[in-house]
Parts: sequence; structure tokens; C-alpha cells
Amino acid sequence: SLRVNVTPTIFGFEFIVNHEIEGCDIYPETVGKTVDWGAYQTISSADFHPLGWGSWFFNQLTGGLNLQICHHLFPGIHYRHYPTLTKIIYEHAEKENIQALYSSS
Repeated sequence: SLRVNVTPTIFGFEFIVNHEIEGCDIYPETVGKTVDWGAYQTISSADFHPLGWGSWFFNQLTGGLNLQICHHLFPGIHYRHYPTLTKIIYEHAEKENIQALYSSS
């Protein structure tokens, strides 16, 4: 059935592309130091934009997990708001010199 076979595959794929990519780890300079919670959530995860930034299709397919940084920062907000929030997050991260990773492939 769809629920038993396809859903776990999608979830596993999302976990890999949002957490297990190069650059998405704890930086050596943060070990043993106090790091801002929001900055840590941003640098320790990544977004996946295969059909371009803010794809409605992938947002629906993954329940917003393609926008993992937003999911980590705002877990109680419905994922339909993630594309708008993600734009704000990226703007703030750039302003504060915080790495916000994303991939399109």
C-alpha cells in the first residue's frame, strides 16, 4: 500500500538530503562554545529545492520537510507557511553571516 511502501521511502530520502550532506554538520569552532539556538538549527540542517525555490509540489509531497531549516526553527507552524518563512530566514541568515544550506539536486 502507499502508506506502507512509499511514505517511508519519501521520509528516508528527505532525512538524507536535509541532514546528511557536506557542510551540514557541527562546525569545529562551535564545539565547547555557546551557540545561538536559531543559528545552530540553521547550520545543522539544509533545505532541498528540486523544482526551484518554494515549490508547492514538493512542499505538499513532503509535508514541508523539504524546507528543513524552517521545520527546525518553527515546528509548530503549519508547513503551508514555510515558503514565506524560509525567504525571511535566508535574508536574516545572510545579514547575520549564518550559513543556510540548500540543494536543488
